[in-house]
Formats: sequence, structure tokens, C-alpha cells
Amino acid sequence: LDSDDAVYPGRICAMIDRAEKAGAEIAVDNLQVVREDGVAEETMFPADYLEGLSEISLADYIAGNVVFESRFNLGYLKPIFQRQFLNENGLRYDEGLVIGEDYI
Repeated sequence: LDSDDAVYPGRICAMIDRAEKAGAEIAVDNLQVVREDGVAEETMFPADYLEGLSEISLADYIAGNVVFESRFNLGYLKPIFQRQFLNENGLRYDEGLVIGEDYI
């Protein structure tokens, strides 16, 4: 998360619960779009679109980030990861990135 992101109460718990039930190491959910004036609008993705994606493969994720070719840009999803998964795979965010960090 960075300065233009917010997390509503219960969101992380709900994501962890869904991930545990699915046996997933990574979980995502929908995003609430909020205008600069603070008014909440629609969600980033239609609910039926995400509900139809029980699993997003690496190939699906990459295809969902092709500029002007993907229907929805999956790079905006804010995943949570099991710490064990990150540690076992030696994964860390590059804290030096100042642009495009949402897509990593």
C-alpha cells in the first residue's frame, strides 16, 4: 500500500479467510474507486468478472496488463501474500521504485 491506497475495516481478514479456504498463497479482491473529492464510486472491476476468476495464472496476469489489449488491467489488484511463500521464493518489493510500483 502507498499514499493513494486505503484499506477498509475487515478487508484483510476477509482476504485471508478466502485465501485459507482456497489453499492459496496469494489473494486479491476488488478495489473501491474513490474520486479526489472523497466520493466513492464504482468498484474497479465488475463483481461477476472477478468472481469468474477463481484462479489467475501468471500468463493471465501478464495478459491482463497489456496496454490497450486487456479488458481489465489486473496490475491494479492489491495482493496479499503468505509470508512463507515470500520467504521460500526470496521475494521482496523494491522500495526504491517511485513509479509503476503498483504493478509489481
